[in-house]
Amino acid sequence: MEHNLNASRTQSFAAAVKNALHGIADFFRLERNGRIQGAVTIIVLLAGAVFHLSSAEWIFVLLCICAVLSAE
Repeated sequence: MEHNLNASRTQSFAAAVKNALHGIADFFRLERNGRIQGAVTIIVLLAGAVFHLSSAEWIFVLLCICAVLSAE
């Protein structure tokens, strides 16, 4: 009985991850702000590569990107 319970928890976790990924994809695909933020994210990442950011600067940039996207 315990084994089946764990299997259903795993499936429900997998379903939750799948739903979350679909939601993120829908945000970037369907929402105007999502498309703008996605484009700006790509521009910032490319600029970081061009300017050869240090590891600490990359961490700061990625934290800022995550903060903006999670605030949305």
